[in-house]
Amino acid sequence: VTSEQSVEDLKGLHDQALQAAGQAKKAVEQNAMMLQQKIAERTKLLSQLEQAKMQEQVSASLRSMSELAAPGNTPSLDEVRDKI
Repeated sequence: VTSEQSVEDLKGLHDQALQAAGQAKKAVEQNAMMLQQKIAERTKLLSQLEQAKMQEQVSASLRSMSELAAPGNTPSLDEVRDKI
C-alpha cells in the first residue's frame, strides 16, 4: 500500500509540476509580448524625437538664412547687368 501511495503522490507532484511549467511558459510569452510592445513604442518615440530635431535644424537654418538676406538697397542681378 505504501508504494502505491508513493506512486500516487509522485503522479500528483508530476501533474503540479506540469501545471506550473505551463503557467511559467504563459508568463514568459506574455512578458515577451509586452517587451515587444515597449520596444516598438520606444522606436516610435525615438523616430519622433529625430523628426523634431530635424525640424529644429531646418527652422534654425531658415532663420539664419533670413538673417543673412541682402539689405533692401542691394541691386538685383538685372540691375547689375543694366549697369554693365
